[in-house]
Amino acid sequence: MKNNSLLFLFLIALTVFSCDSKTHQTNENDEIFSQYIKAYTSGVISVSDEIVIRFYHDIPGARQGDVMEENPVALEPKTKGTSYWRDSKTLAFKPENWLKPNQDYSCQINI
Repeated sequence: MKNNSLLFLFLIALTVFSCDSKTHQTNENDEIFSQYIKAYTSGVISVSDEIVIRFYHDIPGARQGDVMEENPVALEPKTKGTSYWRDSKTLAFKPENWLKPNQDYSCQINI
């Protein structure tokens, strides 16, 4: 009985602390956005993860491994890094340093 009570309290605490009252801005419902962007990195990620944007269609001139001279990915807070093509539909942003833990980031892509 005591174990069941502890488990119940743990589940309640987990539910309360996992609720997030912050608003998250996204363009995923925007018709123009959804015509081009198939998937992207979102949610909680590791500090060492890359930011990945997957397009519906091949991007002309995009070749696997090509590093972009002008970085089209802008993170806020500002984060230095490199963007490269994983394939003709997938752009990845590799941060120069690890991302800050417990930090909310927003991303803008300019292609």
